[in-house]
Amino acid sequence: MFACFSFSLTSCASEIYTARGHMKSRFAAILALVLGIVMTLSVQWLSAQSREPQPEMKSALEHLREAQQDLNSGSHDKGGHRVKAIEYVNNAINEVDQAIRYDNTHGGDQYHH
Repeated sequence: MFACFSFSLTSCASEIYTARGHMKSRFAAILALVLGIVMTLSVQWLSAQSREPQPEMKSALEHLREAQQDLNSGSHDKGGHRVKAIEYVNNAINEVDQAIRYDNTHGGDQYHH
């Protein structure tokens, strides 16, 4: 059995091929490379399947965008409070967007915070 200490699949496959130098090692190198690619793609596919939905966050984002539109179309004479509310809603939209992206890249609602 050949042990590969390389961090790259192609380097590992190359080491296997040059170490043995015959047809079996070439097959093993190709098989190792293909299996590595399949496993990488499988992990990426499975993680994408489990991370995207987030219906509550998407609903909150829709409501915030509706509030943003309503505030933007409101009259401009509110003593500065409408402008401040628009700022808060814009910040909230940004935070919810960041929360969705964070959840998608860090594995979901593990702690429900």
